[in-house]
Amino acid sequence: MFFKNSCYKTSLSLLLTMLTWDQAVDACRSEGGYLAVIRSAEEDAFIINLKNSIARGVGLIYQNIIHWIGLRTDEQYNTTNWVTGEAYGYSNIKMVDGQSGLCYGIKGDVWVEAGCIGSCPYICEKPYK
Repeated sequence: MFFKNSCYKTSLSLLLTMLTWDQAVDACRSEGGYLAVIRSAEEDAFIINLKNSIARGVGLIYQNIIHWIGLRTDEQYNTTNWVTGEAYGYSNIKMVDGQSGLCYGIKGDVWVEAGCIGSCPYICEKPYK
């Protein structure tokens, strides 16, 4: 699916692939892209709609599990950045009791922190010209 200057796809449309955050980074890079970078509320709504529409097609259970995006906190420097190196600006993070981690994903319609080693679906973004 296209939004502005990028194409997006979820791993649910790729044989229900679920990976750790680092593995998802590598999977997106191998296709010439990166884990999704969300720069605005409009883009966030588009990606959430994409995730939910694909999840409905493969099973509603997938709407309520984390889908990795390209945001991560660097524990050593205590900074949060996108995988592209872009500054972290727009946010839809909801702190969830009992969940903490250094990686972020979309659960339902908000972003949540999660441990980076859990296997989850993911959303790739690939710029096009």
